Amino acid sequence: MKKIQWDDCLSLGVKRVDDQHRHMVGLVNELIDNLHQGKGEEIVRPLLGKLREYTVYHFHDEEAFMEELRYPERHEHQQEHKRLVDQVKQYQRDIYEHRTVAPVALLSFLKDWLLDHILKMDMQIGAFVREKEAQKGVADSGQGKDFTSSEKKNDG
Repeated sequence: MKKIQWDDCLSLGVKRVDDQHRHMVGLVNELIDNLHQGKGEEIVRPLLGKLREYTVYHFHDEEAFMEELRYPERHEHQQEHKRLVDQVKQYQRDIYEHRTVAPVALLSFLKDWLLDHILKMDMQIGAFVREKEAQKGVADSGQGKDFTSSEKKNDG
């Protein structure tokens, strides 16, 4: 399985979120490297734990950011976050209980989910931020401005 190559198509244009996504991609790539090298459960288990911990941190931060923005799709987005965390917990349980976990299935799930989530759901946050910034730019430039009574007097 190929590693994920970070490029601009994965960037939302929101530095703190993009930095966290890059870190998550790095963790998934580290997992891919270790599994390609044939490293076993002793490596995979802690890496999967590290990925889950960082993902929970990232989701918490991203959800707080969506709340600050009053992002209208935040509840659906949070449900998708919960689904991923639950799935990763299940993989961790399976590994802990020595159930067979196909490394390719685990990596495929993580890679597909991460890319799909960034490219679909998170990109919508980026678009929302750019739209808000554009609206703020229009408001700051005076277009659509609600003039005060003193400005109206000076205007003629």
